[in-house]
Amino acid sequence: MMNFVLTLTLLPAVLVMQHKFTLCCCSPSITGAETRNNFCSTLLRPFKVLYEDVIPWLVLKLRFMWIILFVSLMAGSAIVIFYQPGLQLSTQSDFQFFISSHFFEQFDFVYKKRFLYTQQQDSDFVGCLVWGVQAVDNGDPWNPDDVGTLVLDETFKFSSPEEQSWLLHLCSEIRNQSFFKSEMQMTCFIEDFVDLMQLGCVNALTGEDANPCCNQTSFPYDSSLFETCIKLFSIKGYFPNLYFNKEFSKLAAIQECFPTVFPSSFKYATNDELWRTINDWVEDS
Repeated sequence: MMNFVLTLTLLPAVLVMQHKFTLCCCSPSITGAETRNNFCSTLLRPFKVLYEDVIPWLVLKLRFMWIILFVSLMAGSAIVIFYQPGLQLSTQSDFQFFISSHFFEQFDFVYKKRFLYTQQQDSDFVGCLVWGVQAVDNGDPWNPDDVGTLVLDETFKFSSPEEQSWLLHLCSEIRNQSFFKSEMQMTCFIEDFVDLMQLGCVNALTGEDANPCCNQTSFPYDSSLFETCIKLFSIKGYFPNLYFNKEFSKLAAIQECFPTVFPSSFKYATNDELWRTINDWVEDS
């Protein structure tokens, strides 16, 4: 984009200047042209010497020096990138271009936390548990814009009474974990589903009859009842974190998100601790 802007702004100006100099140096029919030609020749002589004599001499006569210089730079760059200090994981919480003592980085690393509006902008990581999707990265590793395609777990099924009870217990357990931010609210679809199932059958406003997905006080529910009601409530927009297979109209994936105490950061150590803490707990659950 910057090259495009420079081309649109500078190229016309250069062409106009070149045209002016051409008229100045190559217009014998104009009165006083010889004087102007001498002036233009004197003005352009340093540039002519530079581009026609000096630069070719530097390139051709010192070619071995340039070859050695650029090969040395290439070797030094390879050492710095791959050996010492090498590519390293991020150790700073904010994206950083310059060293921490640079003036451009002082606000992010010294003064930012002294302003109230920046503290309000800071956020914490939101953890999400997903069932029904395979953890497969099928994107192009050479194309950062290629995020790949979603691969569903065809064996996933969630409807049995045991699975309902397990998820309800899991939601309660998440709130008791050290990584859960207790000051924030967590919405668990199975808890909202139980509340909806316990409501009366007739809607007082619309008169709609929700039977059989109403007046159900015993939990967990039968598999067929659960599948019927979860589909009905999802169509009404109660559970945006549930995903259904369009072809078979069955529950394909479940997503449960919860707030964590880990601050949103580019620092690898923070992200790694978040991943290990939650992943180890989920595997043990």
